[in-house]
Amino acid sequence: MAIKGKAARKLLGTSGKRKAVRKTPQVKAKSEEKGPKAQARIKKEGELQSRMNQKDFEKNIAKEGTPREKALVEAMQARRANRKDFEAKVDVEEKGRGAYRIGADFRAKELKKQQANYERQYARSIDTTLTAAERRAAKKEMSKLEKRFVLSKAFKKEADAKMKAKIEREAKKDASLDADVDKIMAALKRRAPKTKAAVGGYMKKNKGSMDYRKGGLLMSSVDNRKKR
Repeated sequence: MAIKGKAARKLLGTSGKRKAVRKTPQVKAKSEEKGPKAQARIKKEGELQSRMNQKDFEKNIAKEGTPREKALVEAMQARRANRKDFEAKVDVEEKGRGAYRIGADFRAKELKKQQANYERQYARSIDTTLTAAERRAAKKEMSKLEKRFVLSKAFKKEADAKMKAKIEREAKKDASLDADVDKIMAALKRRAPKTKAAVGGYMKKNKGSMDYRKGGLLMSSVDNRKKR
């Protein structure tokens, strides 16, 4: 007969004791972040790589680059070396091209601004909601701009169409408002009193709480009655 349970543990001498089970050590996952030394090394390698790429680029420019690219690389190297005796070699032709580019950019910006001003003044000159003096002032400003600048007039058709649509919208609004006013006036006429005595509204009295001489509809502060 097999002995089980507490009796078996007593016979074997293991009562109240459990065999220690050795746990397998948990290996922590290796952190993806690099340590300070590794980070410094990676940064240094990146800087060296960028320098090598820069040197290769400068060599290619020196062999196959245009004169302008070569001059730019030479100026960059001089600034890097902090050379005091270096002066960028710029010929007269390059100076002229640079000045022309700067002037062309300025003229383009100015022309764009004046074109927008010209379109705005044209819109004011055809706006019927403005006074005649304001429209004349807008036309005068347009003539000044036309003398100073070469401006495009292709926008006028679109501006005329917009103004026409605006006038139509305003006319529809006015028509709907007039129709509402007519309805209101017709309703008031239907509700008006028909008796001749009440046409003028409430009849003023000189007695009672509505005495016009004593705080009611006061017309005169002097009481001339014999019996008060």
